[in-house]
Amino acid sequence: MAAAPSGAGAMTRLLSWQKRVETNPDAPDDYGNTRSDWAEQYRCHSRRIPMRGGEGVQASRLQGTQPYVLQIRQCEAARLIRTDWRAVDTRSGQILQVKTITDPDDRGAYLDIMVVEGVAA
Repeated sequence: MAAAPSGAGAMTRLLSWQKRVETNPDAPDDYGNTRSDWAEQYRCHSRRIPMRGGEGVQASRLQGTQPYVLQIRQCEAARLIRTDWRAVDTRSGQILQVKTITDPDDRGAYLDIMVVEGVAA
């Protein structure tokens, strides 16, 4: 998808990677109720690349969503990210839903993660 960033300066966004976790608010009595909420799993810096062109992207924009590619360095924690997770920009609070995850050059150095802003969580 995108070329590898040139130096650490290209990765300027600090992201909080979150997944839904279920908790039992009635513990230890356990009435069978559960509650789910987002819990941070990992933080890292990323490069954000807005997507443009193509019919699919244009249609998304008409619906008020904006797709991006987030490029992050691969590590053990980054390889745990799944499509049911979300990314939160720690500076702006912007919430991004994960759509696809790829290794752009099959070298294991970076992950390209397609995300969408403006969709319900």
